Amino acid sequence: MTFQEPGVPRNMVLVPRDDPAAFDERAFIGAVRSGRVMVSSGPFVELTANGQPIGSTLPEGSIELSVRVDAPPWVDVDHVQLLRRGEVLTEWKAPFKGVKGPHRFEQQVKETLHKGDWVIAIARGKKPMSPLFRRNAQPFAFTNPIWIN
Repeated sequence: MTFQEPGVPRNMVLVPRDDPAAFDERAFIGAVRSGRVMVSSGPFVELTANGQPIGSTLPEGSIELSVRVDAPPWVDVDHVQLLRRGEVLTEWKAPFKGVKGPHRFEQQVKETLHKGDWVIAIARGKKPMSPLFRRNAQPFAFTNPIWIN
């Protein structure tokens, strides 16, 4: 724990219900095994392909990718990327239009993806997150992949 602040980064697991009182261990384990996990030190990133969440496998073809980023006011988000097979497919830099409150970014793009491709989304910020103990900690988040078969 000498290099990381407790609780940062966090793994966010996509389960059917997010009510802690209704925690479903099987659903949680199934979501982790299915790759429905996003890692974050501040921003919350959602990625879908043709409406399907991270961890999904889709057939190749023309696919609509949707990226959404939410964050509290003290978390900077100034750069969002969509990667295919680890290479930048599309990127957006701040200022983002239509930004209000915690909703920082949302964009849809249509791409032709081929068998063997995988896509992830990344969000970053440059301004340090001052509420954290570790000085100069910058916002960073990424999703697990969506696979193309």
